[in-house]
Amino acid sequence: MTKMHCLQRAVWRNGGSNPAESDVRTRTEVARRTCSESRRCAKPLSRCVQAGDTCVAESDVRKPTPSTTTVLSKFKKNSSDMKFFFIVLCFLNSSVLLLGQQISGSVFEMNNDIPVEFVNIGIVGKNIGTVSDQNGNYTLQFDPEYHNDTLMFSCIGYHSYSIKVSDFVNLNNGNVKLEKRLYDITEIVVRPKKVKQKTFGITKSGGIVVGCFNPDSSLVGREVGVLMKNKNRVFLKEVNLNFSTCTADTVFYRINIYKAYKEKQFENILTDPIYVNMLKKEIKDKITINLRHLNISVEGDFLVSLEMVKDLGTGRLNFPMSFRQKSYFRVTSQGTWITVPAAPSISVLVDVEI
Repeated sequence: MTKMHCLQRAVWRNGGSNPAESDVRTRTEVARRTCSESRRCAKPLSRCVQAGDTCVAESDVRKPTPSTTTVLSKFKKNSSDMKFFFIVLCFLNSSVLLLGQQISGSVFEMNNDIPVEFVNIGIVGKNIGTVSDQNGNYTLQFDPEYHNDTLMFSCIGYHSYSIKVSDFVNLNNGNVKLEKRLYDITEIVVRPKKVKQKTFGITKSGGIVVGCFNPDSSLVGREVGVLMKNKNRVFLKEVNLNFSTCTADTVFYRINIYKAYKEKQFENILTDPIYVNMLKKEIKDKITINLRHLNISVEGDFLVSLEMVKDLGTGRLNFPMSFRQKSYFRVTSQGTWITVPAAPSISVLVDVEI
């Protein structure tokens, strides 16, 4: 049986006045221990995530999750006596699936055959999915074992379309038509006279811990979000995204806002899609998306997420991460939400009803 290695790292910084103590503190000790192919370590772990065939861990009880990868990279400050390690969290599905069946087609509007762009397409709850391109075209690969599961097509502004996988395969035509959704505007939300401005989420704008969507994965539909704990009704004014570095020529993501219900159950409340589309030269440390004209309001907890709907090539966008709050992540369209023990710098400015 092939063994994987778990690395437990202990990092010290040079800061002691005793030369012998300083010498010890400037060393990085790495204790190796094995874990079986079942991904259960011989000793308890706290943050253990699969990175290819290696698990990287940080002490006591957490089962490795295949949907995130922690990459440890060495970083040296200008000061010659200070050495650090920083963590790059790449949100991706690290497992490589050898899928034996493929369907391709296009998504159109009902009655007029206009292509529908950036439709979320996937097998519900199975982390097998994709997103249609600007022309509505898509390709989806899956294994025959999923023939009894449900395939779903969904997009903001349209009614979702669901069908059994085997029935869809037997149609011999991958084309789908979505019906435009008419939203009920009879209930008008009147802004109260008394509101208080407040910021929810992560506002961190620096640090040595950064995260990104893995540029080496071909999966689109990957999504990461921050849960905003809230009791009163709020009126969303703007979303703020803090970034550390950008190596992509262009940035193209979708902002989603979900009403949170039970654990890991979310419903998108947007009536129109919100995209972040910028050139590299336009990106500073912070991107602000104005929401005031959209009149978005929600009562109770809500999730603000960033979704990768377009392949950006080898470039990537790194954003600061905080370990003070967990985030929610899913591998691809219609996939299962999981929690990640760190959150990207996503925040939202709101007016809170008082």
